Amino acid sequence: MSDQTRLVYLENEQGFFVLATDLKLYTDLSVGSSVNGSELLLPPPPTHLLSLAMIEATYEDLGTEYRNNKNVRKYRVNHSAASPGSQGRSSTFVWIDEQLGMPIRAEWMTTQEGVMRKTVNELRDISFNVEAGLFEIPSDYRRIGRDEFYGRFRGH
Repeated sequence: MSDQTRLVYLENEQGFFVLATDLKLYTDLSVGSSVNGSELLLPPPPTHLLSLAMIEATYEDLGTEYRNNKNVRKYRVNHSAASPGSQGRSSTFVWIDEQLGMPIRAEWMTTQEGVMRKTVNELRDISFNVEAGLFEIPSDYRRIGRDEFYGRFRGH
C-alpha cells in the first residue's frame, strides 16, 4: 500500500466512516471499538493546531498565496516539540481562507517510531451547493471491519 493513500472522513445520517478511496474500502467508526486513536496511525485532527498555542510558539505571516483558485493567507507556526519522543523545534504551515474564516490546509512533520512523516490536511473544492449523493458511500466500496481496515496502514 502506498504512503499516499487518501483517507476520507464521512459523517452522515447513517454514522461516521473512514473511506480509503484508492482501495474502495471503508469502515464504520460509529460503533464502539477497542481501537484507540494512537493505534490508528492517522494524522492528528485539525483541532491539533489549536493545541500548538499551549506550547512555546511564534507565528509568522508569510503573506497571501493563490491556492486552489483562491487567495489565502499562509502562516508558519514555529513551536517547540512537546509530544513524547520528539525533540527540538518544528514548523507547521497553515493556510487560512479569509473568506471562510478557517484553515483550509495544514502541513507538519511528526516522528513515529523513529520515522519522520509529513502530514497534510487539506480542504479542497469547497462548495456550498452540493448534491446529497456526495455524502453517501459509493456503491462499489466494500465495507470491512475496523481492525482489518487499520491493519492495512500499520507499518507504513
